[in-house]
Amino acid sequence: FQTTQGEMSLTVLDQPGFWDDCKTRHKDEKFDGVIFMFSTLDNQSFFNLPALMKKYKKFNVPMMFCGSKVESKNRQVGQVDISKLSSQTGLQYYDISTFADHNVNKPFLYLLRRMSGFQDLQFV
Repeated sequence: FQTTQGEMSLTVLDQPGFWDDCKTRHKDEKFDGVIFMFSTLDNQSFFNLPALMKKYKKFNVPMMFCGSKVESKNRQVGQVDISKLSSQTGLQYYDISTFADHNVNKPFLYLLRRMSGFQDLQFV
């Protein structure tokens, strides 16, 4: 990423959502942060997050979560539940939509700011 502090990179974990798979796939792997993704069209994908978040705490890296498909009128996961989870976990949350190009870069900017300590960091 080109930023106001120069070029920066991230190694972000792409985890399919199963802890047993994580233990095998990532025990020796190094990564800079975790972005938990769920579909706002699928309650189950959201309600699986707390247990997964708890297990990833041991990696001691910045974590945050995003809800995708927010452009849909059939949204099943509401802002009340999302705000509650964000408060309980202390994790940053972003609504994103690749379809509408909404907030797509924000998760990466958030992680870069946390990693670098430059809270005013911007993409250029």
